[in-house]
Amino acid sequence: MEHARSRELRVAARTALQRRQWARARELLDDALDAAPDAAGLYRLRIIASAGLGDFESALEDADALLELRPGPDAWMYRGHALYHLHEFAAAAHAFQNGLRASPCDRLMTQGWWDALTMLRQEPPASVTGHGGGGGGDAAAGRAGGGRPGSQLALG
Repeated sequence: MEHARSRELRVAARTALQRRQWARARELLDDALDAAPDAAGLYRLRIIASAGLGDFESALEDADALLELRPGPDAWMYRGHALYHLHEFAAAAHAFQNGLRASPCDRLMTQGWWDALTMLRQEPPASVTGHGGGGGGDAAAGRAGGGRPGSQLALG
């Protein structure tokens, strides 16, 4: 259950997100989650802030927490988005596919799935690179909010 203090912090964080003040938003959401650790909506907002900062490891952790608290297509979309930007294309495709099971007509989810599959096909085999792939990738993948998939994560 969300407390009054965490609601105030949520409002301030949403304002910071709308202004693209990613670091400030994440600070506010960290504090809000300290007060209300089971508030799924706060994790969703912190995923957006982390993605804006290019911190997709943190976004992935929060997407996993969101999946536990409120499983559904949005949580799968956020997980797929984070994995895609971490160049974990097979896992990203799997996440988008799970999201499509819950929401089969979702255009962004479908695009994310196709983008992940495309990048997966472009990765050189491990025997060529000497490791598990890692080649290829969207040039915008390292930029906050840039490139595909789901680069316009919604505040909702």
